[in-house]
Amino acid sequence: SSSCSNKVKDAFMLDKSWTFLNHGAFGASLKCGYHRAQQWRCFLEEQPLRYFDRLLLPHLVHSTRCLADFLQTSPTNLALLPNVTSGMNTVIQGYCREHRDKAKVVLWETSYGSVKKMAQTF
Repeated sequence: SSSCSNKVKDAFMLDKSWTFLNHGAFGASLKCGYHRAQQWRCFLEEQPLRYFDRLLLPHLVHSTRCLADFLQTSPTNLALLPNVTSGMNTVIQGYCREHRDKAKVVLWETSYGSVKKMAQTF
């Protein structure tokens, strides 16, 4: 159990002298994810036109298809999002626009701060 726990801890870039409790708002990346993201950033910077004009869309399509296969659904049922806040903003805006006068959004006191702000806006 302790051995497994140490392996999990070692997978993150956290300072081991601290005890870190993530409540969901943010957290450390896995080392492998951080390093892979850095590789993509370097690849982009080497030739931005190649990245944005020729390679980004095919990679996004590939990622969507792989995710759809994993979830056993159609890629057209999925949307890639930059983060949860962006997704929630889209859902709340669409719901309120669709149901204009009758739209009601109910939130619990424990709701995530940015979602509370979005609900107040609409």
